[in-house]
Parts: sequence; C-alpha cells; structure tokens
Amino acid sequence: MLNPHLFTHLFYEGVICSTRKLVYDSGSNEEAIKALMQAQHKAVMKDLRKGTFDDKIDQYLGGTPGLEPRTTGEPTQIQNIETRMIHPRTFHIDPSGRMLVAQHNLPVLVREGNEVKTVSAGLSVFRIGADGKLGFAPPLV
Repeated sequence: MLNPHLFTHLFYEGVICSTRKLVYDSGSNEEAIKALMQAQHKAVMKDLRKGTFDDKIDQYLGGTPGLEPRTTGEPTQIQNIETRMIHPRTFHIDPSGRMLVAQHNLPVLVREGNEVKTVSAGLSVFRIGADGKLGFAPPLV
C-alpha cells in the first residue's frame, strides 16, 4: 500500500456524525495497526462521552423522533409533595429507582386549635412513577 490509513466513523442511524483519519506507516505489522485502530476508536468514544460531538449531533439530528433534546444538565422541578410528617432530614432512593424513603428525625409539637399534639418522627415511603413523580406507597401491614 502506498498510503495506508485507518478511518473511524461515528454513526447515528446511518448518518456519519464524525470521522477520524489516521495515516500509518505501510511497514507496520498487524499488531501495531490493531493497536492504532483501538486507540483511535477509544479516543472517539471518550470524546463522545465528553460531549465533543453534541453540537454536531444537534445540528444534523435535531428533531429526530425518539432522540431526546439536549438539556443544560440543570435539574427541573416536576413536583412538590407533602411528607405527612414534619422535619424531613434525609432521603434514600432504593437501587431499583422505584422507591424513595424520607426520614423525619425529630418529633415536633404542633398546635391544632386549642390543643397541642405531637407529630412523631418516622419514615415517609413513596413510589417513584415512570414519569419521575412521587406517590405515597401503601402502608405495610
């Protein structure tokens, strides 16, 4: 070969989003060429994860059905929900991502009319819906 080279193309549904070309020495052995190819592929994947191609992807593929629009990364509030207790301090989302438990660490005295009652410490348990919204889990019996 007079001018050997390696190409790495980054595709999305048949559209080339990026191309990298590497010219290598025609005297290189197969293992050296394989190592060059792997390094180039890994570099493209690293750049993809870093967001290097995001603007190009938006430009070429913006509006593609099923492709979520890019966001700023800032969280967006979708709901407020009462915990039915007072003084929530910590929360935990279970590994499945379907349950959230809020812990209330102090009992609190609350005036209700002419009486004072204690709202106890405890746990509030929520289910997390597919839309990310919370709903109270039924009590365990």
